[in-house]
Amino acid sequence: MDYETFCNNVRGVLPLNRKERFYTGTVLPALLFHNGLHNFYSFLQQIKRFPSEISESSTADNFLFYTEYSLRDSIRDTEQTITGETPDVIIMILEPARALIFIEAKMFARVSQAELTGQIRQQRQVVGEQLRESCSVDESSFYHLALVPGKLSVESTDRYQVLNWEFFLGNPDLMVEGNYFYNYLRYALENYDSLVSPKSTATTCETREIGRVLYEKIKQRGLDLWVGRQGGLQTIREDIVSGKWLSHVYFVNSQKPATGRPGNWISGQEFLRLVDEYGVVEHRV
Repeated sequence: MDYETFCNNVRGVLPLNRKERFYTGTVLPALLFHNGLHNFYSFLQQIKRFPSEISESSTADNFLFYTEYSLRDSIRDTEQTITGETPDVIIMILEPARALIFIEAKMFARVSQAELTGQIRQQRQVVGEQLRESCSVDESSFYHLALVPGKLSVESTDRYQVLNWEFFLGNPDLMVEGNYFYNYLRYALENYDSLVSPKSTATTCETREIGRVLYEKIKQRGLDLWVGRQGGLQTIREDIVSGKWLSHVYFVNSQKPATGRPGNWISGQEFLRLVDEYGVVEHRV
């Protein structure tokens, strides 16, 4: 299907899929693995300080590639409370050296630099470090990427590297000729201004924190915070009674939000009281 016909179809026949997971779970793998592994390793070469010994010839297919990976759904350990955080893509290189790559991708979500940084920090803390340690990956071989449209205007930090979806368009070093999903990415980027979400998806949340770490920050460090969770007090109490609170990710603000649903937020002191009364505290961060 030529690009003009594709454009007419997504405008007049079946509207374009704007779900973020469509681009991370379908479009991205289709581009990376089109006609072999060349595109995949070309993409990995964009990572700063990536091991030179890991290449198409030396590694071949000795890697694992997951989209929407969930520890809770993958590790059937009923004795352990496991987070439900799901990084968009996880790649584990197995030979000749081990490396772990996390990718947090955005397409139409209008997130701020602070929101993206908070989400990536959370993923590394509650998923990345567990996998890195259990899979014997050195900290220097753990890479966290943000794959976003160039127009989102976020920058690399010391925590993660930003790569742009535009890498796949018109790149002579890639093999994408005849790739069906190439048109989806091209259309999404060319029409980004009209397709992007009108506002941030987390306007009332400053950051996010795992329960056991949040408890320590409030109790031991004396931070004055507000804790958010859909369902508010009742749901947070249920988390604590069941033990789920230890690994659940809560919204955190320095002040009670002036917008959103007020009933979804409780004070940090109320959170401490509930944990001390109903919960079991693990003194580890």
